[in-house]
Amino acid sequence: AIYFALKGARKVLGIEPQKTPYYVSLKNVGLNELKNVTLINGAIEYESDVVFVDDKGVLGSNGVLVDGKKKQGFKVPAYRLRDLVHLIRPEVLKIDCEGCEWEILNNDTDTLNKFSTIVMEVHGRNYKKVANILSGFKVIRVLYGKTPIFTLENRR
Repeated sequence: AIYFALKGARKVLGIEPQKTPYYVSLKNVGLNELKNVTLINGAIEYESDVVFVDDKGVLGSNGVLVDGKKKQGFKVPAYRLRDLVHLIRPEVLKIDCEGCEWEILNNDTDTLNKFSTIVMEVHGRNYKKVANILSGFKVIRVLYGKTPIFTLENRR
């Protein structure tokens, strides 16, 4: 969120389910005096209004469990992407959800056209599904690493 705000985005919305990265982001937004950033301690979800997160307290940890059925960990509100987009109308969508890309995009295909740019990691098991959903976008950059990060531009 901070990167995009510093690069000139008019409005930035950050959704973070883990407490530790959420509070670190809040502190960084305050230190940088960014008035165009809204941060929400929550998650994107389509089957319930809340999710339960097991936050190990480690910044950048892949040890986050989001499991609404077991109701373990702490509770955070869940939102649909389309509902959040109506709040502030952001231009860029950045997704880093450790494997749930397809679920987010598949449940909000109509909302995707509201973004001029999408930046996201795509995990191997979802690659073909995600590519299919994003066929209306043009790939303008790929950063290769353990998990490729794509930057896509809306063709509209």
